[in-house]
Amino acid sequence: ALIGGRRIGNMCPFTPHSPLPLIMSMSTSSDDSTTMNMQTKRIDALHKQLSLLGVDAKDLASAATRSITTTEGFDPKYGKPAIKAYRTYVSPRPSKSETVKKEDVNVAAARCARQIDFLAKRHRSHEAEWVRHTDTVAGPGVDGSGSQGKERF
Repeated sequence: ALIGGRRIGNMCPFTPHSPLPLIMSMSTSSDDSTTMNMQTKRIDALHKQLSLLGVDAKDLASAATRSITTTEGFDPKYGKPAIKAYRTYVSPRPSKSETVKKEDVNVAAARCARQIDFLAKRHRSHEAEWVRHTDTVAGPGVDGSGSQGKERF
């Protein structure tokens, strides 16, 4: 459904603006084939750049698909911002299509890959920080008994 020019709800994998990693199109018009060809080039370039940075591109693509097709939510390995950056790069908004066509795919892929890598690392850092700060000692002693770790036997 379209509300205020924005697509709401589950997105059909047959639309050219689907956030799924690969577009499946039932029509054979030249615009659709151009869009699919452009998206395939963008995906290939992004996956190449991600692999150069040590990010598992197939796992990220799978996490992006799962985030919109299941109720699992966002993969904790990458986090919501990194997955959204991936989906936005792979399937840009229709209003951005002219800009996307003008930019160099490899430059854009390298920029997006660095952003995804940063966002995933930041997400893991925030998760680790949360664990460090919530996994503190319960009481004044190391074991919460007030004994400062001394033997109680």
